[in-house]
Amino acid sequence: DPDTLAFPVAVVVAGAAAAGVWTAAGRPLGPLPSWSPLALQEAVARTLFRDRAEAACRSAAVGVAVLLGGGALLVAVALGRNAAVAQDAFLGLAGDWAGRIAVLLLAVALVPNAALWGASYGLGPGFALGAGATATPLGLDGAPALPRFPLLAAVPEPGPGNWPNWAAAAVPVAAALAVAWFTVRRAAPADVPRAQAWSWRE
Repeated sequence: DPDTLAFPVAVVVAGAAAAGVWTAAGRPLGPLPSWSPLALQEAVARTLFRDRAEAACRSAAVGVAVLLGGGALLVAVALGRNAAVAQDAFLGLAGDWAGRIAVLLLAVALVPNAALWGASYGLGPGFALGAGATATPLGLDGAPALPRFPLLAAVPEPGPGNWPNWAAAAVPVAAALAVAWFTVRRAAPADVPRAQAWSWRE
């Protein structure tokens, strides 16, 4: 039910993320030492919190972008491997150029959905195809009744998966490496002394 995504799921996720950033920033709203001016302490705490939050959001955005880009790449590779099936579906849906342009525009509009399906496939859970079929890198379980549509030519063949299917695990690995790379670049820049870099806990 889409209404349940806003509350409580989104509230819990936002609270957990805020608590993590707050902890990484050294809990800036906690007890403050009395030997420095309060305004200065608050300004430093706000700056630290902003820097940590910006680094976390930027790294997360890069990770999501790599994950979705990898999902789109998986779909493109699968379509390339099944180009004949995709072409037959494309040509069979419409006989004239107006119909083919309409099918092409619909396929282009569904590319973000296909990228999300590809990312889910690479992460491992896969995606559902109707009521009784699920496509994962380990294989396609069930017998989905799919319509003839060009993008659906990317769906793997029924049965257990093999090494090209398992290679989809490179997508989440690439996303994790991108998150780590952008976080480390922000946490310990090359032109900043080691004493000013983030600690291991941060």
